[in-house]
Amino acid sequence: MATLIMTCWAIWKARNDMVWKQLQPSVDRVLSISQSCLHQWLEAQKYFHPSQMFQRGVAYQERWTKPHDGMMKINVDVSVHATENRFGFGCVARDSNGLFLEALCGRRRGKVSAVLGEALSIKEALSWIQRKDWANVIVESDCLVVVHAIQHQVQMFSPLGLIISDCCSFLSSLKNVSIFFVKRSANQVAHFLATAPEFTTDCILNQEHLPALCNSLLLADLA
Repeated sequence: MATLIMTCWAIWKARNDMVWKQLQPSVDRVLSISQSCLHQWLEAQKYFHPSQMFQRGVAYQERWTKPHDGMMKINVDVSVHATENRFGFGCVARDSNGLFLEALCGRRRGKVSAVLGEALSIKEALSWIQRKDWANVIVESDCLVVVHAIQHQVQMFSPLGLIISDCCSFLSSLKNVSIFFVKRSANQVAHFLATAPEFTTDCILNQEHLPALCNSLLLADLA
Protein backbone atom coordinates (compact mmCIF):
# COMPACT_ATOMS: atom_id res chain seq x y z
CA MET A 1 0.00 0.00 0.00
CA ALA A 2 2.82 2.42 0.86
CA THR A 3 4.49 1.70 -2.50
CA LEU A 4 1.23 2.30 -4.35
CA ILE A 5 0.53 5.58 -2.56
CA MET A 6 4.06 6.88 -3.10
CA THR A 7 3.95 5.95 -6.79
CA CYS A 8 0.65 7.82 -7.21
CA TRP A 9 2.17 10.83 -5.48
CA ALA A 10 5.21 10.75 -7.82
CA ILE A 11 2.92 10.60 -10.88
CA TRP A 12 0.88 13.52 -9.54
CA LYS A 13 4.09 15.51 -8.93
CA ALA A 14 5.31 14.74 -12.46
CA ARG A 15 1.97 15.94 -13.84
CA ASN A 16 2.34 19.24 -11.94
CA ASP A 17 5.89 19.67 -13.26
CA MET A 18 4.62 19.26 -16.82
CA VAL A 19 1.74 21.73 -16.35
CA TRP A 20 3.49 24.44 -14.35
CA LYS A 21 7.20 24.06 -15.17
CA GLN A 22 7.08 22.57 -18.69
CA LEU A 23 9.24 19.68 -17.52
CA GLN A 24 8.81 16.17 -18.90
CA PRO A 25 10.41 13.64 -16.54
CA SER A 26 10.90 10.14 -17.87
CA VAL A 27 9.10 7.11 -16.47
CA ASP A 28 12.39 5.94 -14.95
CA ARG A 29 12.79 9.33 -13.26
CA VAL A 30 9.28 9.20 -11.79
CA LEU A 31 9.85 5.69 -10.44
CA SER A 32 13.24 6.68 -9.03
CA ILE A 33 11.70 9.64 -7.15
CA SER A 34 8.94 7.39 -5.84
CA GLN A 35 11.37 4.74 -4.56
CA SER A 36 13.74 7.32 -3.03
CA CYS A 37 10.94 9.10 -1.14
CA LEU A 38 9.50 5.80 0.06
CA HIS A 39 12.92 4.76 1.35
CA GLN A 40 13.28 8.06 3.24
CA TRP A 41 9.83 7.67 4.77
CA LEU A 42 10.47 4.09 5.89
CA GLU A 43 13.81 5.07 7.41
CA ALA A 44 12.20 7.93 9.32
CA GLN A 45 9.60 5.59 10.83
CA LYS A 46 12.39 3.67 12.56
CA TYR A 47 13.07 6.67 14.79
CA PHE A 48 9.81 8.50 15.31
CA HIS A 49 6.23 8.51 14.20
CA PRO A 50 3.76 11.41 14.34
CA SER A 51 1.36 9.37 16.50
CA GLN A 52 4.09 9.03 19.12
CA MET A 53 5.18 12.66 19.15
CA PHE A 54 2.40 13.90 21.39
CA GLN A 55 1.69 10.77 23.37
CA ARG A 56 0.10 11.12 26.79
CA GLY A 57 2.61 11.58 29.57
CA VAL A 58 5.21 13.40 27.47
CA ALA A 59 5.42 16.94 28.89
CA TYR A 60 7.06 19.38 26.51
CA GLN A 61 8.24 22.68 27.87
CA GLU A 62 5.57 25.38 27.59
CA ARG A 63 7.51 28.23 29.21
CA TRP A 64 11.07 29.33 28.73
CA THR A 65 13.33 28.23 31.59
CA LYS A 66 16.85 29.15 32.60
CA PRO A 67 19.58 26.63 31.81
CA HIS A 68 21.63 25.10 34.61
CA ASP A 69 24.65 26.92 36.04
CA GLY A 70 27.54 27.00 33.60
CA MET A 71 25.23 26.51 30.62
CA MET A 72 23.77 28.91 28.09
CA LYS A 73 20.64 28.57 26.01
CA ILE A 74 19.95 29.53 22.40
CA ASN A 75 16.41 29.59 21.07
CA VAL A 76 15.87 29.52 17.32
CA ASP A 77 12.90 29.96 15.00
CA VAL A 78 12.07 30.64 11.34
CA SER A 79 9.41 32.54 9.41
CA VAL A 80 8.61 31.46 5.86
CA HIS A 81 7.11 33.91 3.38
CA ALA A 82 6.31 31.71 0.39
CA THR A 83 4.53 34.39 -1.65
CA GLU A 84 7.55 36.69 -1.32
CA ASN A 85 10.04 33.89 -2.05
CA ARG A 86 12.01 34.46 1.15
CA PHE A 87 12.40 33.34 4.74
CA GLY A 88 13.91 34.71 7.92
CA PHE A 89 15.41 33.21 11.05
CA GLY A 90 16.09 34.44 14.56
CA CYS A 91 18.37 33.17 17.31
CA VAL A 92 18.71 34.50 20.85
CA ALA A 93 21.39 33.55 23.38
CA ARG A 94 20.91 33.82 27.16
CA ASP A 95 23.04 32.79 30.12
CA SER A 96 22.20 30.66 33.16
CA ASN A 97 20.65 33.69 34.88
CA GLY A 98 18.34 34.25 31.93
CA LEU A 99 20.20 37.41 30.95
CA PHE A 100 20.37 38.36 27.27
CA LEU A 101 23.78 37.86 25.64
CA GLU A 102 23.34 38.35 21.92
CA ALA A 103 20.88 37.78 19.08
CA LEU A 104 21.30 36.78 15.45
CA CYS A 105 18.83 37.59 12.67
CA GLY A 106 19.02 36.55 9.05
CA ARG A 107 17.02 36.95 5.87
CA ARG A 108 17.35 34.65 2.85
CA ARG A 109 15.90 34.53 -0.63
CA GLY A 110 14.37 31.25 -1.72
CA LYS A 111 11.18 29.27 -1.52
CA VAL A 112 11.44 26.63 1.22
CA SER A 113 8.99 24.53 3.18
CA ALA A 114 8.41 25.34 6.85
CA VAL A 115 10.29 22.20 7.94
CA LEU A 116 13.27 22.88 5.66
CA GLY A 117 13.31 26.48 6.91
CA GLU A 118 13.38 25.27 10.52
CA ALA A 119 16.31 22.96 9.73
CA LEU A 120 18.19 25.80 8.02
CA SER A 121 17.63 28.07 11.03
CA ILE A 122 19.03 25.43 13.38
CA LYS A 123 22.04 25.04 11.11
CA GLU A 124 22.57 28.83 11.25
CA ALA A 125 22.41 28.69 15.06
CA LEU A 126 24.98 25.89 15.22
CA SER A 127 27.25 27.75 12.81
CA TRP A 128 26.91 30.84 15.04
CA ILE A 129 27.93 28.77 18.08
CA GLN A 130 30.97 27.52 16.21
CA ARG A 131 32.04 31.04 15.15
CA LYS A 132 31.68 32.31 18.72
CA ASP A 133 33.50 29.24 20.07
CA TRP A 134 30.77 28.78 22.66
CA ALA A 135 30.54 25.61 24.75
CA ASN A 136 27.94 24.06 27.07
CA VAL A 137 24.95 25.23 25.03
CA ILE A 138 21.34 24.06 24.90
CA VAL A 139 19.62 24.82 21.58
CA GLU A 140 15.81 24.90 21.57
CA SER A 141 13.46 24.80 18.58
CA ASP A 142 9.69 24.46 18.27
CA CYS A 143 9.91 22.13 15.25
CA LEU A 144 9.55 18.61 16.66
CA VAL A 145 10.16 16.80 13.36
CA VAL A 146 13.53 18.46 12.77
CA VAL A 147 14.65 18.14 16.39
CA HIS A 148 13.87 14.40 16.40
CA ALA A 149 15.61 13.90 13.04
CA ILE A 150 18.78 15.57 14.37
CA GLN A 151 18.66 13.76 17.72
CA HIS A 152 18.35 10.38 15.98
CA GLN A 153 20.64 11.28 13.05
CA VAL A 154 18.00 10.26 10.50
CA GLN A 155 19.48 9.84 7.02
CA MET A 156 17.39 11.12 4.12
CA PHE A 157 18.41 11.59 0.48
CA SER A 158 16.80 14.99 0.05
CA PRO A 159 17.58 18.69 0.64
CA LEU A 160 16.17 18.33 4.15
CA GLY A 161 18.33 15.27 4.73
CA LEU A 162 21.46 17.19 3.71
CA ILE A 163 20.71 19.98 6.19
CA ILE A 164 19.99 17.43 8.95
CA SER A 165 23.35 15.81 8.17
CA ASP A 166 25.09 19.21 8.38
CA CYS A 167 23.49 19.86 11.76
CA CYS A 168 24.64 16.47 13.05
CA SER A 169 28.18 17.23 11.85
CA PHE A 170 28.14 20.57 13.67
CA LEU A 171 26.94 18.93 16.88
CA SER A 172 29.69 16.31 16.73
CA SER A 173 32.36 19.02 16.47
CA LEU A 174 30.97 21.43 19.07
CA LYS A 175 31.69 21.33 22.81
CA ASN A 176 28.77 19.96 24.81
CA VAL A 177 25.98 21.34 22.59
CA SER A 178 22.59 19.61 22.49
CA ILE A 179 19.22 20.32 20.91
CA PHE A 180 15.73 19.96 22.34
CA PHE A 181 12.12 20.63 21.39
CA VAL A 182 9.96 23.21 23.16
CA LYS A 183 6.50 24.52 22.40
CA ARG A 184 6.04 27.84 20.59
CA SER A 185 5.02 29.47 23.89
CA ALA A 186 8.57 28.81 25.18
CA ASN A 187 10.15 30.21 22.02
CA GLN A 188 8.57 33.66 21.77
CA VAL A 189 11.74 35.78 21.56
CA ALA A 190 13.24 33.76 18.71
CA HIS A 191 9.88 33.85 16.92
CA PHE A 192 9.77 37.64 17.23
CA LEU A 193 13.29 37.98 15.81
CA ALA A 194 12.43 35.70 12.89
CA THR A 195 9.29 37.65 11.98
CA ALA A 196 10.16 41.27 12.91
CA PRO A 197 9.82 43.47 9.80
CA GLU A 198 12.50 45.92 10.94
CA PHE A 199 15.24 43.32 10.38
CA THR A 200 15.66 43.16 6.60
CA THR A 201 19.28 41.96 6.45
CA ASP A 202 21.59 39.73 8.44
CA CYS A 203 22.58 41.32 11.73
CA ILE A 204 23.98 40.69 15.20
CA LEU A 205 22.05 42.46 17.95
CA ASN A 206 23.26 43.52 21.37
CA GLN A 207 21.17 44.93 24.22
CA GLU A 208 21.29 48.48 22.85
CA HIS A 209 19.75 47.53 19.51
CA LEU A 210 16.88 45.35 20.71
CA PRO A 211 13.35 46.61 19.94
CA ALA A 212 11.17 47.44 22.96
CA LEU A 213 8.84 44.50 22.29
CA CYS A 214 11.79 42.10 22.26
CA ASN A 215 12.91 43.42 25.66
CA SER A 216 9.37 42.93 26.96
CA LEU A 217 9.37 39.31 25.79
CA LEU A 218 12.74 38.69 27.45
CA LEU A 219 11.42 40.07 30.73
CA ALA A 220 8.22 38.02 30.42
CA ASP A 221 10.30 34.84 30.16
CA LEU A 222 11.84 35.65 33.54
CA ALA A 223 8.53 36.35 35.26
